[in-house]
Amino acid sequence: MKTKFNLLFVMLLSALCITFTSCSDDDDDDKTTDYAKEIAGTYKGDVFPDGVDQALATDATITITRNSDTNVTLKMEQEIANVGTIKVDCKSDVAYTNEKYQISETTTTAEVGGNPIPVKVSGDIDKSGNATINIEIPLLDNMKVVYKGKRQ
Repeated sequence: MKTKFNLLFVMLLSALCITFTSCSDDDDDDKTTDYAKEIAGTYKGDVFPDGVDQALATDATITITRNSDTNVTLKMEQEIANVGTIKVDCKSDVAYTNEKYQISETTTTAEVGGNPIPVKVSGDIDKSGNATINIEIPLLDNMKVVYKGKRQ
């Protein structure tokens, strides 16, 4: 009788262990690493001088296209008051930190007022599609314009 009880106890204990093991949370987290896909699209917004609330240009468009999981091409062609047309076409790496997609600072040659000039482009985009893109023009006394827009 005691042998049957011990056998029953071992079987019950085994079944209990299997049950707890199979109930653990073993689902894979569905975290994307294709950051470029998350931010690719067309953004509409305004261009401001850094630190100023009055826009130099309204209804400005920036287009971001995916090159790879972590690399994008950013394009903007916009008429800016007192500067002329700024044409930016650059490739940049993308990472996800602090709840935002970070566009790495990239130095590229842009066309500013019809002249090729080196510029630095960087920025971030939040999960809601709000973009802040910084364009620094070192040859124009480190002029910095800030694009603020929303994904369409």
